[in-house]
Amino acid sequence: MTTKKPSYEELQPQVVELEQEVRKESLRADLRQSRELFEKVFRSQRDAIFILNAETPPTILDCNAAAEGIFGYSRHEMLGKNTQFLHMSEKALAEFQKDLYPQVTEQGFFRLEGFMMKRKDGNGFPTDHTVMPLNNEKGERTGWVSVVRDITARKNAEEAEKKISEVFRSVVEDMPALMCRFLPDGTLTFVNRNYCEYFSRNSEHLIGQNFFQFIPEEERQEVKHRFSSLTRESPVITYEHQVIASDGARRWQQWTDRALFDNDGNLKEYQSLGLDVTDRKRAEEALRESEKRYKQLFSHAPAGICEMDFREQRFIAVNKIMCQFTGYSETEFLKMGPLDIMSEDAKALFLKRIKKLMVGENVPESVEYGIRTKGGAEIWAALRISPVFENGEVKKVTAVVHNITERRRVEQKLRQSEERLRALSKELMEAQEKERTRISKELHDELGQSLAILKHRVRSIGKNLGVYQPQMSRDSDAAVQLVDEIIEKVRHISRDLNPSILEDVGLCPALRSLADNFMQEYEIPVSLHLDEIGEFFSKETARKLYRIIQEALTNIAKHAEAHHVSLRISKGPEYVNFLIEDDGKGFDPTEARSREEKHRGLGLPLMEERADSVGGTLEITSQEGDGETKILLTVPIEMRGT
Repeated sequence: MTTKKPSYEELQPQVVELEQEVRKESLRADLRQSRELFEKVFRSQRDAIFILNAETPPTILDCNAAAEGIFGYSRHEMLGKNTQFLHMSEKALAEFQKDLYPQVTEQGFFRLEGFMMKRKDGNGFPTDHTVMPLNNEKGERTGWVSVVRDITARKNAEEAEKKISEVFRSVVEDMPALMCRFLPDGTLTFVNRNYCEYFSRNSEHLIGQNFFQFIPEEERQEVKHRFSSLTRESPVITYEHQVIASDGARRWQQWTDRALFDNDGNLKEYQSLGLDVTDRKRAEEALRESEKRYKQLFSHAPAGICEMDFREQRFIAVNKIMCQFTGYSETEFLKMGPLDIMSEDAKALFLKRIKKLMVGENVPESVEYGIRTKGGAEIWAALRISPVFENGEVKKVTAVVHNITERRRVEQKLRQSEERLRALSKELMEAQEKERTRISKELHDELGQSLAILKHRVRSIGKNLGVYQPQMSRDSDAAVQLVDEIIEKVRHISRDLNPSILEDVGLCPALRSLADNFMQEYEIPVSLHLDEIGEFFSKETARKLYRIIQEALTNIAKHAEAHHVSLRISKGPEYVNFLIEDDGKGFDPTEARSREEKHRGLGLPLMEERADSVGGTLEITSQEGDGETKILLTVPIEMRGT
């Protein structure tokens, strides 16, 4: 029996049913794939994603791991709760919902930038918040998808960038340099405050203007050529040019231009920093003029001039006069150092000065050295040395050199002459003392004895004749009195010529006696303050000191019109000071020394000569009409007495 095959019409319902089943299975597979894809996206997103229901406020149905990390809650803590706890406040949530529905209706989604939300720790943070509705096949709203992006880092970066921008603008505005930006044709696009102040115009007036208006016409092409030569590989150049200032004067500026390119290597504009260098340019010009004058002076000065490298101790420049002094050529000089031309004594002094300079000690600017010429002769040179410092150390030395050989010869002859004169003076003073002694003895021994005999005879004659002629007796008495006065004057002169008390009892007692006689003769009181100086001085020195003080008292009596005199002797470890003061009318010591010889007395020169002969110094302080004169004699101790 043959089976009958079903017709198409009989199989069509089954085919349709099978096609529908296949389509459903395909849809279920697509849905599973979509769910898996969504799940991957949902879980892997760095932004927090919430699935919410359609309630108001909505309840959290699900959230991803990013939501846990951003808000600090676990997924378990957030599911089933409404979203109010994630907002800063109820008011903030209400404002959020107020804007939510109109925008979703109008745009199909809601986006809010910089919206503040709250973490579990209570701290707020900024977010970019996006909300999209979930609708079923009928278009009914079944929930929401909320995407929250934490923009704290971005906000911090924006804030930091803002601060950096503010700092940069502050630096740009407050920097002492001029700053501008300009297009390739010279049109200004930015200027800072200093640029405005320099040209006395505000930024509104400058921006859009061409900066070539401030550059002299003859320099414009050169300036344009310089900044136009910049490339991406070599984008910076520094140069100087003149500008026309606001007062019309020409000034110098130094500009550093940088070319700015876009990512494609196209030139956009230039940024430039400028400084006014007018003072520097003037200083450089003055320096050039100074160097020019110095070179002229160096070459044509009537003195020798040399420069020395201090570190290497060699000559680096000499002039013609220096070559003439020494006989060396300039070429020979530049191969030598100072020690090569110095005498042995000069080398020791030179090295000592170098040592002091190297440790920072001060040395005199002027010094005299013995120099050996190329021919072997020795000349004397006076050097005035000027060191040049670098970083606190001597770099080089410039010396002005004068040949003083002839002067030194004259000085040597003068010293020899002074020594001979001093020796002669000493001999004269010794001869004077001997003559004083001789005259004193003759006055005392011969004249004194003769006067005593004369006195005796006159008295005898008066007695013999007085019996017969009473007037003769009276005349005889008067003559005897006159002879007594003469005898006293002779004794005084003899004592002054040769004070024997000086040799008998010493200097201090002799000075006391001298003061007593001064007071008796001139009726001027003398105050004495004498330290005991024992046997500090030889007899010869003591006599000279006595004569100095004797001469000082004599001058006071003759010229000072003083009412009081003071004599003080004070001893120190090495010297004895003799101080004589009076309250007289004073005088000008300089004028007294400079008088013509015929009007100049011998008292002051003799005092100074005697002081010099014992190695002492004599200082006289006085002023005419001042009422006070001080004479200080300082003498080194010769011997140590008790």
